[in-house]
Amino acid sequence: MERCLDNYHRIAHGKLGGCEDFSISDVAFGNNRVYSYGIVCDGCGASDLAALGAQVLALSYEKVLRRYLNYADYWDDPDRLDYLIDEALAELDIVAKQLKVSICDLFATLLVFVECEGKIYYLIYGDGGVFWKDEFGLSGRWVTFSNNCPNYPIYELLGGYNRFAVQMGAENEHVER
Repeated sequence: MERCLDNYHRIAHGKLGGCEDFSISDVAFGNNRVYSYGIVCDGCGASDLAALGAQVLALSYEKVLRRYLNYADYWDDPDRLDYLIDEALAELDIVAKQLKVSICDLFATLLVFVECEGKIYYLIYGDGGVFWKDEFGLSGRWVTFSNNCPNYPIYELLGGYNRFAVQMGAENEHVER
């Protein structure tokens, strides 16, 4: 964990870098409904394998999301995407152990959106944004965290974000726009 904190501190101050992005978009069918979805993960760059970590996170969440969408009886709860995170993290943990990927490699933002019957549902875990066009024009949500210390999903496997944020000197709150 010390190595993770040290590398995270270095990336926060611009001493590491590179592109660690991965995205997926597709269509799923369930109960006579069509669901369009997209998943974007952005690794924080705290390790040489951050790009792989972002890919593993995205694919783990997609596996759980597709399984849910294929059997969903309804889709009317805006928090539904958040309910799936524990199952996705369990999947992520299994795959990461098989690949021998360290926790440091899994620091990544998770952005998810699902469109069904003209309604948009989204999840932002970490920092970033989701935007869409609707009858009101361009809509969306953008989330940032203090001290470049976003609430990555992997913190759930490490005892929660608040524990980590205190070590990094970040506030426990985020800013949404």
